[in-house]
Amino acid sequence: MEMQDVVTTVSGSPIKVEDIIVHLKVNGAFRNTIYQLIENRVVALKCRELNIGISDNEFYAHADTKRRMLGLLNATDMNKYCKWHGIVMDQWNEVIRQEILRNKLKDAVVSTAQVSHFFAEHKSEFTTACVSRIVCADYPTAQRVYKQLVDEGEDFAALARKVSIEKNTRIAGGYVGNIKYGTLPRPIDQAIFTAQPGSLLGPFVQAGYWAIYKVEEIRTAELDENLKKTIANHLFTHWLQQEAMSIRA
Repeated sequence: MEMQDVVTTVSGSPIKVEDIIVHLKVNGAFRNTIYQLIENRVVALKCRELNIGISDNEFYAHADTKRRMLGLLNATDMNKYCKWHGIVMDQWNEVIRQEILRNKLKDAVVSTAQVSHFFAEHKSEFTTACVSRIVCADYPTAQRVYKQLVDEGEDFAALARKVSIEKNTRIAGGYVGNIKYGTLPRPIDQAIFTAQPGSLLGPFVQAGYWAIYKVEEIRTAELDENLKKTIANHLFTHWLQQEAMSIRA
């Protein structure tokens, strides 16, 4: 047994690199880890092709921000962090370089026009609906509840607290909160996202129960800075996956 294969010991029993690899495979993390390493190599390769580099100022600024985010405010904290994670300072610096290169490559390959185009084509996917619901055990009960709401003008929140069997939302008067299109079964999604605020919808069969929805608000997405960043990350991830596949092929 080579000493470098032993990571640590427990009561004299060694834990080897092979044990760690098997553990990662069994828990589904090995393949993802390998792909992340492949991505890092692709990023480095593409940055060389595009002549993308890192200045000293960029490196120190990003490293300083990273340390502050982790609460590493002095050299002692930094040394403890590295020791705890089993790395040396050069390995930490390499992670910083990889993060900077990844961000700079993303800026180089994903344009503002691409982000705007993607948003225009997928705008409905970023629309959210604020909803409440009452969940009933069977259809006759749901029909009766719907009648109380529509014909008798019962208050939705008050009735939800009385009759809904969904514990998580009952105490809040049936309030679910904001949902994205595609979160719920397709017929419910379509009904909610084409309805007007204040609409009562259902009863719908859902997970073996019956649900009545109230649409509180429909919120149309705006292409703000946060959403631009989200879309850019999505486009870059897709681009990087395609590049990794083409290089490995």
